[in-house]
Amino acid sequence: MKAIQMEIGISEADATGNFGPGTIAGLKANAVGPGSSGIWMQLFSAACVFNEPIASAPEDDQRTHFTDTWDGDVAGWLKGFQKFSALESSSGQVSGVGDYQTWAQLLVSMGDPDRPATGSDTAYTITPSRASRMYADGYRYVGRYLNEASAGGGSKMLEEGELGTIFAAGIRVFPIFQDHGRSLSEYTWANGRKHGQWAHDQAVHFGFNRGTIIYFAVDYVATVEDMPRILEYFRGVTSGLSSKGKRYLHGVYGSRNVCAQVTQATDAVYSFVSGMSWGFSGNLGMPLPQNWSFNQIKEYKVTNGSDVFYLDRDVHRPRSDQGQNSVNRAVSPAANFIANIERLHTLAQNYGKGDANRLVTDYYRQKRYAGKQWQLLISSIDWESSSTPTAAARNCWRRSRTRSPAIPWTRTISWPPRAAT
Repeated sequence: MKAIQMEIGISEADATGNFGPGTIAGLKANAVGPGSSGIWMQLFSAACVFNEPIASAPEDDQRTHFTDTWDGDVAGWLKGFQKFSALESSSGQVSGVGDYQTWAQLLVSMGDPDRPATGSDTAYTITPSRASRMYADGYRYVGRYLNEASAGGGSKMLEEGELGTIFAAGIRVFPIFQDHGRSLSEYTWANGRKHGQWAHDQAVHFGFNRGTIIYFAVDYVATVEDMPRILEYFRGVTSGLSSKGKRYLHGVYGSRNVCAQVTQATDAVYSFVSGMSWGFSGNLGMPLPQNWSFNQIKEYKVTNGSDVFYLDRDVHRPRSDQGQNSVNRAVSPAANFIANIERLHTLAQNYGKGDANRLVTDYYRQKRYAGKQWQLLISSIDWESSSTPTAAARNCWRRSRTRSPAIPWTRTISWPPRAAT
């Protein structure tokens, strides 16, 4: 960042690394793309290298290199990065060039805080007029709190009937659980278990459907040294949810590093990233977690006639957590199985190799229907899907086991599947 600021013309004494107006103006004036070369191409490619790998991209485009000239390697990586970061148009297209939004996403965790966003979260009650305003402003998701506690005081929990108001406006909800969560001393296994059980009870009270993902918050500057305690807390959370029958799944809210480590250690389904806290040590120099679903990029005041409330803007990642648009949905005997197929299909699509439909069917048949007689009858299993999958893809498939308690053998599956011996 300081090298970029000095190249813009900011003096070395004033090049603090802060992402301020001068830096923003300089980046807007120095887009890169086909034909670019020189120092700005060097700075851009260096920023790209700091953000690799992109595990969801095709294997050849997961990493790039430092260069002073735009080339196909940078171009291929960049498209994967833009897609992964949800720097897409409404039609799903990416620019494929190093424009300002891409520069910002490479350099700071909130990226461009004024980019389009369809997600939000708030500690304020969503009234009918607020819901209408939010929908008109383009929001289709909102995070609301399951419980009351707040370090700053005040009311933040869902009100009775509020979910109906939100759904009626065409907005989906993802639930958040935070009981203070502002210091390391609060993060213990015992607290995690208690919070997991509490979150379950609150979610049942409000009628959240089975399989809803609840985001448990780490809302302070958590350092690398803090992570063992935080991981123990989340192990407690999973124990608490399990003790209540595994009706709900856990996600994590926090810095990029917190989200990535909690996901790796406890199989959090999705990450809600506190991107607007770009000064958090866990956001500095860290790539977006592979399972991110929402990236919180800006808090602002909404003036709605005579009413005023505060809202956080959250970029929603397509094909990730869809939240809920109903409550108290009846669960059929086949509901878990069908839901698991849908989730596996999403994972297969994100994997990006082979036919997604076939990958799902191969996943289910690999234990009992992979022998030679079945290969002759219905073809062999696409074990490698034409190439060796990445570690991130394998982890993605492993995480599917936590989503399907009705299918016991998925608890031990990994990608690529291996035939029973």
